[in-house]
Amino acid sequence: TFDAGTAGSAYSQTTAFSGTNSVEFEAVGLPAGLSLNASTGAVTGTPTTAGTYDVKVYGIDVNGNYSNAYAGTITIA
Repeated sequence: TFDAGTAGSAYSQTTAFSGTNSVEFEAVGLPAGLSLNASTGAVTGTPTTAGTYDVKVYGIDVNGNYSNAYAGTITIA
C-alpha cells in the first residue's frame, strides 16, 4: 500500500517493483501535486487536494511491455 499524506506537506514513497528488465515507470491516478520519477518509480511532491486516490504504477520493460507494478490507494488528509 501507499503511505498516507497531508495536503500542503511534502510526500515521498518508493514503489516496490519486482518485474524483470524494467527500464521505465508510469503512473495513473496520482493526486494533484504528486509525480512519478520515471527512472526510479518514486512518487514524490506536495499534494494539493485532500481525498482518496486509486493509484497504479506500471513498470515498462526494454520491449515496451507494461506490467502492473504496484497498485493501491493514497489518502491525502
